[in-house]
Amino acid sequence: MNRSDADRARRMARIARVRTLEERVARAAWAQAQQKAQAAVEALSRAKGEVAGALDGLRALQSGAVLAGSTWIAFQRTVAPLERRVGAARESVRTQAGRAERAREVWATAERARRALEHLVENARTAARVERERVEAARMDEQASFRDQGRRREQSSAPQPPTADLPTGAALRRADDVRTPR
Repeated sequence: MNRSDADRARRMARIARVRTLEERVARAAWAQAQQKAQAAVEALSRAKGEVAGALDGLRALQSGAVLAGSTWIAFQRTVAPLERRVGAARESVRTQAGRAERAREVWATAERARRALEHLVENARTAARVERERVEAARMDEQASFRDQGRRREQSSAPQPPTADLPTGAALRRADDVRTPR
């Protein structure tokens, strides 16, 4: 691995740490937004319960004797703010759910970026490993070639056994052609 490859590996590792940190921050923001959305849902539920309780009280009064107009107006004054609170709670639920969804999208984007970088890092490692193996194989081939050249030099400089008493060429063919009587 040369110097530029080492620098590239350090930069990629640094970017990977940053992307991991970004993903963690985005995940934490999403979790916090989800908690706020859940709290808004719980507040809506409480507000609905208060309105239902007030309306139950009004029904109880109506089932009895004649209800005075002032009592009816007093209950309306009690129920109207509760109903406004329910409306505000519904709006809060929509707002918080939207924020939670946007936070989830930011987290999903950060996670995809981190995974893509991990994939690039893995590909770079694989490419570096393949390159190291290729260089090692070339080095071994070169060493084998040098050894083979050395053996050939040793064999060419070594004295050769005499070949004059061995038949060659036409004499060799005649020796093979000899027919033996039957």
